[in-house]
Amino acid sequence: MCYKCIWDALAANKFPSEKFYDFFSLKPHFVLPKTIRARTVKSGFPAVTLDDIVRHYGNMCSNLRPAHDQLLLR
Repeated sequence: MCYKCIWDALAANKFPSEKFYDFFSLKPHFVLPKTIRARTVKSGFPAVTLDDIVRHYGNMCSNLRPAHDQLLLR
């Protein structure tokens, strides 16, 4: 059920990023190293901070459909 909750939250663009940062003691405005920033540019989106990556991922996942009552993991 944990995976279904995460999936549905991402699909609804309701991922609790603040709780995520707090739980893992992450700094959302931490400036990423040059190598990672270069990779994000090559991937098609320029990210400077960790929050940029999380927001981009959330935006991409908001295109997903919510899971049915059951979610099959393979």
